[in-house]
Amino acid sequence: MLQCARLPDELLLSVRGDFGLPDVQAMKDILVGVRPGARITLDFSHAEQMQEVAIAGMAPMLEALKGSTVGVRGLCRHQLRLLAYMGAHLAGAADSHAVEDS
Repeated sequence: MLQCARLPDELLLSVRGDFGLPDVQAMKDILVGVRPGARITLDFSHAEQMQEVAIAGMAPMLEALKGSTVGVRGLCRHQLRLLAYMGAHLAGAADSHAVEDS
């Protein structure tokens, strides 16, 4: 399930439960109207299952957000490497909090 919170200076998208391709599409639908320069946080810290194909499917969406500051929480290093390999460039490592690979 995807929850969206529009804070004064940030858009926070939180994933709870399972994360799959339908959730990537839901993210795209929300992010289509985001203004350039927006600060966006994708929070996966409460996700239970994440399909790798969905993680990889986020890369083009994240690349389309150039000009915005995008940070992530709750992804493991492997998932962050997968995003980077697929061409997604996240805002500095300080904004992306990796959890230990299990």
